[in-house]
Amino acid sequence: DIAVEGSFKSARRDQIHEYLNSKYSATTQEICKNTGIHPSYASLILNNLVGEGVLIKKMKGREAVWSLNL
Repeated sequence: DIAVEGSFKSARRDQIHEYLNSKYSATTQEICKNTGIHPSYASLILNNLVGEGVLIKKMKGREAVWSLNL
């Protein structure tokens, strides 16, 4: 069901956003460890949030660091 899938995505998106509100910035690994979201799914959501202008993505070597776009 598309509505259920959309609400699940919204819940995970909100979960990531709340985590970053408390930490300001974090790596993908930290976000996944603390939210229980699979890394590939978290990356999809995080990149969507970057596209919407909500987050900023910076690379430290091969690791992405995500922070709120204040």
